[in-house]
Amino acid sequence: MTYTIVGKLQVSVGLLCGMVWMSEKREGLFTAPVFLGMAFFIFGVALVEKFLNLIGLSIPFTTVYPAQLLQWAATLLVFDIALVLRQMLENKL
Repeated sequence: MTYTIVGKLQVSVGLLCGMVWMSEKREGLFTAPVFLGMAFFIFGVALVEKFLNLIGLSIPFTTVYPAQLLQWAATLLVFDIALVLRQMLENKL
């Protein structure tokens, strides 16, 4: 990821879905990387919780099943993909 803010705004953001280039015409949607990071964090918590459940333990702060955590992570990934596709479409126009 490179950010260069001098005079004109030039930002290139690398995501897992592909590269997105934002021009100086429009401001970027910076919520997509946040959603992506949150989804991977929730996915990791779900994996750890499932592993701990297999040996009879649990993470104290999770009150939901690992399957529900995976559903939340998938929902965030869908929103992330939608935001990235919208941003790519706006940059083409």
